[in-house]
Amino acid sequence: MRKLFLLLFLFPAILSAQNKYWVFFKDKGGTEFNPYSYFVPEAIERRMLNHLSLMDSTDFPLNKNYVSAVTNLSDSLGNESRWLNGIAIYTSIEKMEKIKHLSFVKEVRLIAVHFNITRVNKDESKQEKTKDDLVTYQLHRMRGEKFTEAGFTGKGIRIAILDAGFSGADKHIAFEKIRSEKRIIATHDFIAKDDNPYKTGNHGTSVFSCIAGVYKNKNIGLAQDAEFLLARTEFETSEKSYEEDCWVAALEWADKLGARLVNSSLGYGNDRYFIEDMDGRKSVVAKGASIAAKKGMLIVNSAGNEGDSYWKYIITPADNDSVLCVGGTDPSTDYHISFSSYGPNAKKNLKPNVSAVAHVLAATPTDFEIMDGTSFSAPLTTGFVACAWQKNPGLTNMQIFKMIEHSGHLYPYYDYAHGYGIPQATWFIDSNYRNATKPTFTISDVSIKMRDTLISLELDTSYFVADTNGDLKLKNKNVFVYYHFADDAGHLKNYQLLKPESNEINLTVPQSLLHKKGMLRIHFMGYTSEFKLEELYAKIKTKE
Repeated sequence: MRKLFLLLFLFPAILSAQNKYWVFFKDKGGTEFNPYSYFVPEAIERRMLNHLSLMDSTDFPLNKNYVSAVTNLSDSLGNESRWLNGIAIYTSIEKMEKIKHLSFVKEVRLIAVHFNITRVNKDESKQEKTKDDLVTYQLHRMRGEKFTEAGFTGKGIRIAILDAGFSGADKHIAFEKIRSEKRIIATHDFIAKDDNPYKTGNHGTSVFSCIAGVYKNKNIGLAQDAEFLLARTEFETSEKSYEEDCWVAALEWADKLGARLVNSSLGYGNDRYFIEDMDGRKSVVAKGASIAAKKGMLIVNSAGNEGDSYWKYIITPADNDSVLCVGGTDPSTDYHISFSSYGPNAKKNLKPNVSAVAHVLAATPTDFEIMDGTSFSAPLTTGFVACAWQKNPGLTNMQIFKMIEHSGHLYPYYDYAHGYGIPQATWFIDSNYRNATKPTFTISDVSIKMRDTLISLELDTSYFVADTNGDLKLKNKNVFVYYHFADDAGHLKNYQLLKPESNEINLTVPQSLLHKKGMLRIHFMGYTSEFKLEELYAKIKTKE
């Protein structure tokens, strides 16, 4: 019966041959714009902070005559975009041929119809931590309590959440304080075209809680005193063709209403794009993200949950180089969780930029549950960014972006699974932590074995304890040695992590890498050491 229903449902669409397109215009000739009536004061303040003109043509409205002419050749409309100077429409192939030949049309683009919410199903089998333990851990892993103790709670930072619905968030106890203080500034449903995003979809509710929710008087997220704009831009349980233009429309709405931060636990990949399209430029949402960054907004986006699928890599708009892409870690191991998408992007830019816990406690419409997904590592990071920005209010979005990367627990080491690691609030609060350079290992030998080179490390014994046999074992099971090989441009050729069985370990280096220009970086317990590959190669040749 279900198959018959689907065929009957799809048959009219097949007959009409209706497709979705973006139509982009050549100019905005003849339009008028008053920034003081269009923007709220917070949006103007952000532009002044970033030394931006209030008369940027990307903010001007579309030419009404152009829109009218295209509308007359359309079956139905999607969203308009001032930034992209275009409109999303549904029409037939025949009508689109006529639109293409309109003198003011610059380009038309066919739009596919798939999206991904970056959440995976709740995993009951992995719940080693209780709800109380997990809600403490997911913030403590970022040393988030340091922000809270110092009084940094996101106050004065306006955050837009672009998601798939906020069912229950208008009543849930997790957001009671936010509602009572009237810090949900505005809401809009870009799917239903109204201001009520609470009527359907619960993904956004869970995401919202990881930014600023409360569970049993414990913070689920760090931005407890931030302001919020809630935008529904996605269907949660079905795939429609609205999502990308709704996402860009919501971004423009958030800009107009003064958002500094945007959380997006969504992405677009397979069935809409190819992996080589993840270059940070091709997708509609990547284009929108670039413009948002130029206007002083910082987008925090999930890396995606494609890590254990055939796709494997990050999805857009996380591929954009001005978007802070967040990967996921497993609290039971403290390294990359299997489903978190890998970088780099198609241009070989570093992705993810940072990581956070992706197995978390979050709110549902009526309760709290343990959930998995980079959908939740991103909002945990968004709350963190809000606190960091409150502490440094005069910095631009890209300055904060770089500081978040530098605060990663692995920095300056990086890889395509973890980025620079998990941001640490201590880096912002304690200058001694930021400047700590105490070595935690030394290279004891470089030797040749078969076709490989072995680099022998001696690790600081303070991280070990003697067992009953007198052998040294790690005090903390979740401790690793990370190392990577990067070329001259910083692109990684290889990266690995090892769990030490004692304080003496060997790293295997393929000799094929050593004669090339580049760098070997080794990281252990907050300390990173760098070695030029050419110098290691010369040392080996000397031994020969």
